[in-house]
Amino acid sequence: MDLSITRGEIPADAPAVTRSRNWGRTLRRVFGWGMLGMFFFLLFAWIALPTKAIAWRISHEAKKAGYVVEIEDISVMPWGSATLENVTWTFEPSRPDSPPQQYFMEEVDISVGLLSLIGGTVDVEVETEREDGTIMARYVQSSSETTVEVNIDGLPLYDVPKAAQALNVPLYGLLNVKADITAPDGKFAKAEGKITLACSACRAGDGESKLYVPGGSKALRDGITLPEIDFGTLTGELIVKKGAATIEEPIATESEDMIMSLTGKLKLKDPFQKSRFSMLMKLELTEKFLEDAERLAFIYRGASANAKLDPPERGLGFKLGGPVSKPQFRGVKSKSTAENLADRRKKRRERDRKRAERRAKRGKKTKKKTPETDDAKKDEEKKDEEKKDDERPSLNIAPLDDEPSSDEPRPALPPAEDDDVEVFDPNDGGRDEPTDDQPSVDDRYGRDDAQPDDGQGQDDGQQGDGQDDGQQDDGQGDGQQDDGQGGQDDGQGDGGGQDDGQGQGGGSGGQGQ
Repeated sequence: MDLSITRGEIPADAPAVTRSRNWGRTLRRVFGWGMLGMFFFLLFAWIALPTKAIAWRISHEAKKAGYVVEIEDISVMPWGSATLENVTWTFEPSRPDSPPQQYFMEEVDISVGLLSLIGGTVDVEVETEREDGTIMARYVQSSSETTVEVNIDGLPLYDVPKAAQALNVPLYGLLNVKADITAPDGKFAKAEGKITLACSACRAGDGESKLYVPGGSKALRDGITLPEIDFGTLTGELIVKKGAATIEEPIATESEDMIMSLTGKLKLKDPFQKSRFSMLMKLELTEKFLEDAERLAFIYRGASANAKLDPPERGLGFKLGGPVSKPQFRGVKSKSTAENLADRRKKRRERDRKRAERRAKRGKKTKKKTPETDDAKKDEEKKDEEKKDDERPSLNIAPLDDEPSSDEPRPALPPAEDDDVEVFDPNDGGRDEPTDDQPSVDDRYGRDDAQPDDGQGQDDGQQGDGQDDGQQDDGQGDGQQDDGQGGQDDGQGDGGGQDDGQGQGGGSGGQGQ
């Protein structure tokens, strides 16, 4: 069979090894061209990358987190690193009369672990070079914990961010800081680790600039001219356990100008800006230094009693408190608002406890014995009720009549006791003649049935000076009219009216006796 270069057929009897070799050659060719195309794609994408837009986005995210950072440009490398160029960090002023301060960094290198990022772990390292010293920080976040490492090596004090701006005096010396903190679940309140501090040949002041101490007394807040003071060399270590960075050994220094020691702890919180200081600083200035600083000597010797240490210690003591973003200084004997509130609550609890004890003592003296069981209580109540019933008076009230024993209907009225039943006679006039032993109706109610007289008087049952009062008249009627009321006669009920000389009244003409 004839085969050509451009067109042909594979013989049916060709071995399988030849076929697999041809498939492998084809795959390598496709893979090579694909990788070459990806390379050129990434190259063109990197060249056309909008770096300024990325820099603006990073600045925007930093501002949302509370940091005013401006980035001019950014350089991105394909292997996972980037360089921020001309970075400006602007601090808020620590005093109302001071302008904001800026911290400028020419370059900031950022390295991101791509392999760890694929595995779900964020590993970012930031480093910047200063004229003297370096600043390096590393942040590693996994699903179970967060690790923060900070290493500051040989950084001058005047180049420490925000330090010179807050104090407003020249600072000299070299600072070294090394920190390694691990926070479970990303919570600084549960952090563990260690922080090491060291400051070599530290000095502050120049005799012209004013020293401002944030959160200090009024004189320190207003500023005092501080001559150059030598702090000596400070070294210390903070052990972080359960979210508290504690100074186990005092951070102390001694020089020709002063003796100072620092103790206490830093309580870590989330976010870190809310972490709070709880430290005590003791300061003693030497007499040689006070002779050269008269104004400072006046303030030092005339300090408040709350800031003076008790003998045998000498010098002043200050409490460093408040959040990291806004520390405060106050006298060692003074108390904060929270401490005063806690003292008042403690005194109130103690007063309530003593009051309860006094009440309990009075209750024991006046306490009565009571039955211990419910049955005994019921018996006591029953006896009290029976005793009350015995004390009540007996009324001995009998029923009006007995109930009938038979089923016969009860009469509407009880039967008469005798046959002498009085029958009403309508022609009788409704009045019986009075008897000697039965008074008449007029006598009973004190009225007269006679007609009224000529208007001179009317019987009203009251006694007048010419009224019959039931006694015997003077004999005969004198034919004159009574001057008052026509009262009732002495038994005949016919008094009143004008007599005609024979004792006959103008009414029924009864005899007057």
